[in-house]
Amino acid sequence: MRRFISTAAFFLLIASASATPLIPTTEGTTWRYNATDETDGSTTPAGSQVCYRIGGTEPFGGKELLKLETVVDDISVKTELIAVDQSGIRSFARTDNGGNMTGFSSPQIIVPGELKEGASWDCSEEIGDVRVQQHFTITGAEQVSVPGGTFQAFHLQSKQSTPISMVIDRWFVIGIGFVKEIATQRSPTGELLHRRTLELAKLPAPETRPNGSVPKLSVGVSSEPAGEFETEFSQTAASLYARWEGHDLRENAKVRALWIAEEVGHFAPPDYKIDEAAATANTPGARGSFTLSRPDKGWAPGKYRVEFYLDDTLVQTVKVTIK
Repeated sequence: MRRFISTAAFFLLIASASATPLIPTTEGTTWRYNATDETDGSTTPAGSQVCYRIGGTEPFGGKELLKLETVVDDISVKTELIAVDQSGIRSFARTDNGGNMTGFSSPQIIVPGELKEGASWDCSEEIGDVRVQQHFTITGAEQVSVPGGTFQAFHLQSKQSTPISMVIDRWFVIGIGFVKEIATQRSPTGELLHRRTLELAKLPAPETRPNGSVPKLSVGVSSEPAGEFETEFSQTAASLYARWEGHDLRENAKVRALWIAEEVGHFAPPDYKIDEAAATANTPGARGSFTLSRPDKGWAPGKYRVEFYLDDTLVQTVKVTIK
């Protein structure tokens, strides 16, 4: 085990100056929308309040994915498990009408990693016993004004053929998310059945939990510097990246990651501290990554955890398995 420990070392990578993420990913981040409904030519305010919210993370298929919740009148009615990375925003699973989480045969693209006019893609998925088929197109960039501000946004259009005919127009802003959405349903003869419009009421931000606290760090572990979060890794993985993103951090806040081997058989005693590293957050929304390099003889199989500390206070723990 001494060889295993001595050859495993953290190398600090400051990532606070990296590219803007497609959307905020801090737990608790909430998008609140003003909703209106249109039928028979008349438009009225919707009777419900609609929100999207990052509800933390959840392991699925060996990955640690973000929980994107659709909230109506403070009740979560749908949850998607998504990844936000250089490949875009992708959905890996979604709850059906019975509340059961169903994984897709392949990830469904919500927003592609490269946004450009004319790009298109198709999605075909089954939620429970219902098959949904959609064709997506980026029609271009447009200026759009909503209560939350005026933005230059990419216009994404989705045409759904089954189970019902629907056209969904969305306006997406990098670093913010969807600022406007219009879902239109028409009869086979083209008559308007229903149209719902959502307009962002204010810029998204983490909202307080019931106990009044606001999460300060969003964290995860991956096998790539900007890859998806995962919970299971191979013994041959070249490096493991313990990544973090801050929200409203104080000036020069200290972020520290501690790598611990929980159960690795005869290689080390339980809860053995392998190594640790620290970084100073130079902005309130600083982001960073700590890298643990593979030992010469490979990782010891077993259970591990990474503890994330903010100013010496434990705020998040991520558990991983090496097979």
